[in-house]
Amino acid sequence: MSDYIKVPLYEDVEGRVAEMYVYLCDNVLHSSKAVIILGGGGFNHVNLEHEGHQFAKWLNSIGVVGIVLNYRLPNGEKEVTEIDLREAVKTVRARSGEWNIDKSNIGAAGFSIGGHAVSLVATREESDSKLDFTMYFYAVVSMSDDLTHMPSREKLLGNNPNQEDVEYYSSVDHISRFTPKALIMASNDDKVVSPLNSVFYYEGLKKYGISASLHIFSSGGHGWGMKPDFPYHSQMLDLVKAWLNE
Repeated sequence: MSDYIKVPLYEDVEGRVAEMYVYLCDNVLHSSKAVIILGGGGFNHVNLEHEGHQFAKWLNSIGVVGIVLNYRLPNGEKEVTEIDLREAVKTVRARSGEWNIDKSNIGAAGFSIGGHAVSLVATREESDSKLDFTMYFYAVVSMSDDLTHMPSREKLLGNNPNQEDVEYYSSVDHISRFTPKALIMASNDDKVVSPLNSVFYYEGLKKYGISASLHIFSSGGHGWGMKPDFPYHSQMLDLVKAWLNE
């Protein structure tokens, strides 16, 4: 028997998986915060373990509902991952009473390219799928040549994207006073996704006076998630816990 609830997002997505795995908190006196988790995978697959289930279980241990989103990959449809996250937010908010979730405290955490969809939802104001807070781990927030993860951009926008699409999907350029607060983490030696994605996103939030916390670890590379061999694993979790408890 699994320790999560499986919740399909749609009745029919033509054979393509789009579902949530919800880890509820037991024996809590008050409604819990909830975090919808989007793992990376470069749009080849979704990393559901060290950037998904393991993080959700750890969130449970500190009294936060963890929700792993197994989102659809673009496959020529640029909007599907963002659409899936928006549907997940709506579903969680609609079932917040049933799941003992504080419906005004629903956030999302994105790892690598999973952070791109989080940043799109965060920077495009739509009231029915509004995020209350966000967390980014070595995330992609730009489609520009010098910042993006090029293989992911090619899967999202094609090999020769037009400038309009590059600008539209560079969420770092669309931060506004409505963008939710963020915890942002990356490694200085990340050779896959430039940590400048994280720096510039923080800078954008700072420009509008939005609460933000940025941590650039000196080493660790890319894709560490919940891997215990990440040199700053314990410190990273302490920082996440402290920020969520603010």
